[in-house]
Amino acid sequence: IITTIKHPSRLEETLDRLNQIDVIFLDLEMPVSNGFEVLKQLKDMDIDAPVVAHTVHVDYLNKIRREGFDAMVAKPLNLEALPGCLERIISGEAVWQTG
Repeated sequence: IITTIKHPSRLEETLDRLNQIDVIFLDLEMPVSNGFEVLKQLKDMDIDAPVVAHTVHVDYLNKIRREGFDAMVAKPLNLEALPGCLERIISGEAVWQTG
């Protein structure tokens, strides 16, 4: 099951309703917020799921790691590589897919 949250103000309410969270994908650029701010919210909520930066800004890789993301998957998605990346991320491996 995939759950999409379109506004950060609905983050806590939406995540509280979910029985299980396997992985969270965060775009770094959003209309109202950014992925770094939402990551801080998630950390404050003690969410125990890998958080993946999903961005075109592969040059942010060092900042993404420093800020505490568990992985990065570059845009556009490589649909052939995605299942393997997702499996590795869920198993706890840090994946830094930049292309």
